[in-house]
Amino acid sequence: AIRKTLGESCRIEPLLVHGCNRQVCRHGQITWIEPFPGIHVQYGAAGGGLTRAPDFVARLTSHSSSS
Repeated sequence: AIRKTLGESCRIEPLLVHGCNRQVCRHGQITWIEPFPGIHVQYGAAGGGLTRAPDFVARLTSHSSSS
């Protein structure tokens, strides 16, 4: 799915894989990391991967597109 989304020329390197279909954070919250500028990855209670943009990115995008 990542390869189809980002294309063949994009270098993909796993950051960390821990567990599978399990809660992977201590208190069950969802957290975001930004390993590269503009690439946001979700991890935590809801799993991880490319699901949707975090709210803080969606707000930035909607403000910049309305200018």
